[in-house]
Amino acid sequence: MLRTRVCDVMTTDVVAARPDQSYHQLAESLSSLHISAVPVVDAEGLVVGVVSAADLILKELIDSPQRRFESSKQKLERRKAMGLIAADLMTTPAITTQGGATLAEAAKLMHDRGIKRLPVVDDAGRLVGIVTRGDLLQVFGRSDEEIRREIIDGVVIGDLWMDPAGLVVDVAGGLVKLSGQVDRKSDIGILTGLVRGLDGVVGVSSDLAFDWDDLAQPRTLLRAIR
Repeated sequence: MLRTRVCDVMTTDVVAARPDQSYHQLAESLSSLHISAVPVVDAEGLVVGVVSAADLILKELIDSPQRRFESSKQKLERRKAMGLIAADLMTTPAITTQGGATLAEAAKLMHDRGIKRLPVVDDAGRLVGIVTRGDLLQVFGRSDEEIRREIIDGVVIGDLWMDPAGLVVDVAGGLVKLSGQVDRKSDIGILTGLVRGLDGVVGVSSDLAFDWDDLAQPRTLLRAIR
């Protein structure tokens, strides 16, 4: 079963900034290219930080009165507000991913850290691409028939070596419904889990029945445990 990876959907023509790039140049890049952030790379192409629109907008704080007691976050924001070049403005260390990561892993990282764009780096930390939330949504453009065929050929036959004759697979708008009969109760959890991880699958429901409950403990084993 093949899974789409970050390297399959990322943009390789990446706009990056230098650590000495000015505030004005950074703001102009983000505005003209309609992007929310830009990675900052050193002379060797290593990602050393990210400058986002949120970092640049902190410049508005310069005119606000400084509080007598400020949290560490407020102090950091004030320092960024005074920044003139990327090295002063960027968020570091940069949150990055690698080309071999799954789209689910990249999506979770974006969600957990509240970001819209992820720099993609190689094993040495050099910038090789950018992946956005929009890029991750590409897999949900797969047709229902394409998803259905992968479930039957790739999962049922290819991964689980099961006979598909006893199964009914319906897909509508990326929603998968599984029905029919399987040999073991444990097969239901394994099958639905694999299907849920396929590219383009929005959700999975199951009406599967089973011949043998292999998850139930034999009475003799229960007596031995007691």
